[in-house]
Amino acid sequence: MSWAVWITGPPGSAAPEVARAAAEALEGGGVRVALLELDEIRPLLTPSPTDSATEGDLVHRALVYIASTLAAAAVPVVIAAPGHRRAWRDLARAVIPRFAEVQVRDPNAAGADVAYEAATSPELTIDTSRETPAEGGDRIAAAIADWRQGRPQACAARWALWITGLPGSGKTTIASRVAEALTAGGLDVRVLDLADVRAFIDQAWSPQAEDVAHRALVYAAMRLTEAGVAVIIDATAPARAWRSLARERIARFAEVQLVCPPEVCASRERAVRWRLLGCAHRDVPRRIPDRPDIVLAYERADSPEAVIYTDVEDPWSAADTVLRLAARLTAGASTRVP
Repeated sequence: MSWAVWITGPPGSAAPEVARAAAEALEGGGVRVALLELDEIRPLLTPSPTDSATEGDLVHRALVYIASTLAAAAVPVVIAAPGHRRAWRDLARAVIPRFAEVQVRDPNAAGADVAYEAATSPELTIDTSRETPAEGGDRIAAAIADWRQGRPQACAARWALWITGLPGSGKTTIASRVAEALTAGGLDVRVLDLADVRAFIDQAWSPQAEDVAHRALVYAAMRLTEAGVAVIIDATAPARAWRSLARERIARFAEVQLVCPPEVCASRERAVRWRLLGCAHRDVPRRIPDRPDIVLAYERADSPEAVIYTDVEDPWSAADTVLRLAARLTAGASTRVP
């Protein structure tokens, strides 16, 4: 577990400049950080923005998911976002064990159409009428000197594998077995699934929420691979566009298509969810989602690096296929697996 610092200030303030200066000061001190700038992340999460309050809530909760996922993987995080609602920053404080909030006071802030809720008990306050953004950044870096542990600077970029298929096709079982084998072999690997993102989105599930959640999954995977972490994405992702976005954004990427007759998948999904037909608890390596994974229209991969027929292939054999693919990604070789 690493840490996260959220540098907040009214829209139009110098908070982004302070955040960049803090990241630069930390990097100069040998700490590799992930700078999460809302202005850079938002176009990926909402390529056709509506600027509605609902969308703003979705984007900020997705931002907290991304920050907490990176911090859990020992990647230090600096968040540069106004976060005009205090509830979003409080959510980050609740889910990230090592968290600090920096309040930027800027008398020259132009203001915005939305009300800004200042921090009530920030760990640090930067007043830009008294110090420059660079000085503020240095003060932030000094204030968290005891937190500076992070990932090695020379850590090479890793890869991401997306295991996709209908609900009940065996994604979670295979992903967990592959991750367990890779971890035992000394590889730093993280499994990301859609249920984790859903937990942060505290509103009715909608097409917009589903789109933002999948895009947040892609962005988190991208930043983890850049930090040297191998990623396995366990998500149906019925729209091919979400998996294609990951392929565009992640340098080393492979897609594993699980194929299973819909009636077999549906039967398995029910058995796992309701513990039917003697389904043992050990067959469910991670928590069962709190809502059914219902897919009305699923788009199979165009050119997956591996195709596994899970109605005829057992989970161990399927995991071996994915492990061979992971070995090729790690070696930088051709990723096509017969």
